[in-house]
Amino acid sequence: MNTNVSNHNRRVRLSRVKPATSSSERQRENVLTAAVSVGAHIIGWADDWEVSGATDPVTRPSPGPWLRDERGPYDALVAAAADRLGRNVVDCLNTGYKMRDEKKMLVTYGHDGAWDLDDFTSPTGSHHVCGLST
Repeated sequence: MNTNVSNHNRRVRLSRVKPATSSSERQRENVLTAAVSVGAHIIGWADDWEVSGATDPVTRPSPGPWLRDERGPYDALVAAAADRLGRNVVDCLNTGYKMRDEKKMLVTYGHDGAWDLDDFTSPTGSHHVCGLST
């Protein structure tokens, strides 16, 4: 645990390092695991660590060209987690529905198989992909 204390203990900031880290290395491992789980292999990477989460995924420098079909054909989008698909539910669902409409798989680590965004009831459905289930 890192602790930063300033000006006579008026403000304290605590940071805890958790075993389930969201580091780039861990996310890359999760993407590879998810790809293997559906029999896919990685043909390219779209990392956007230095881009604001408020930026629309389609306009981001790294994933944008893939989402706009400027990088050549591909069959699936694989993410380290569902919350890596976009900053909010709208971004997440827009990305998911884009993949569905283009007949591409949407795969995330920790989820069995590809997401089925036409199913509103099962754990693979659109309500679950972005954490909308209750």
